[in-house]
Amino acid sequence: MQYQRLVNGSFHDKDYNKRPTICVKKIRSRSRSHGKRLVDVKRTKIDIPEEPEVGEIYRGQISSIRTFGCFVQIFGIRKKVEGLVHISQLKKERVVSAGDVVKRGQKVFVKVLSRVGERTSLSMRDVDQTSGEDLNPHDTNIYRKADADGKNDSAVRNPDRPNHSALQQLGIIGVGGNDSSNAQDVGPTRKKRLTSPERWELQQMRAANCIQIT
Repeated sequence: MQYQRLVNGSFHDKDYNKRPTICVKKIRSRSRSHGKRLVDVKRTKIDIPEEPEVGEIYRGQISSIRTFGCFVQIFGIRKKVEGLVHISQLKKERVVSAGDVVKRGQKVFVKVLSRVGERTSLSMRDVDQTSGEDLNPHDTNIYRKADADGKNDSAVRNPDRPNHSALQQLGIIGVGGNDSSNAQDVGPTRKKRLTSPERWELQQMRAANCIQIT
């Protein structure tokens, strides 16, 4: 009895971020005189994630370009997801126009910085565009911790209120300070509560080292 193991693709394909399909063939001779064989094929597929995970690097393709950045369709997941690469996250150098450094249809590597609802924030400058290597692993751990803290607190807090420890990690609020969304709407002075889009934009700008709010 013979066994053959065939692999379609490699186990770590950074170029296309795809998982391999492993085929195991069991070959058994039915009749040696006639040379007939009975072949049983068993296929095992490695599960592909449904959605992108914060801190992970994916292959993608630029779907559209805007004045404030570009949108990238993420490969290697089941769900069709597009994320925003803010203009400050395209390159380490200052970029005046996104169209100067990227073009529609271009294949790129992106790192997931955050996910707020259906909004996905991506970075190209944190990833080596040739090898797919993470150039900023320290901040990657911060993004993952902030995302985990937000998920753990989501069941007991107001979903429209930003997570306190997550904002601390990103430097949007100080260690001992209070963010504007946690302020009570009482007294002579009222502090404005940040909306979800405003918080997302602050995270984008903070991640790009454009601002530092304490």
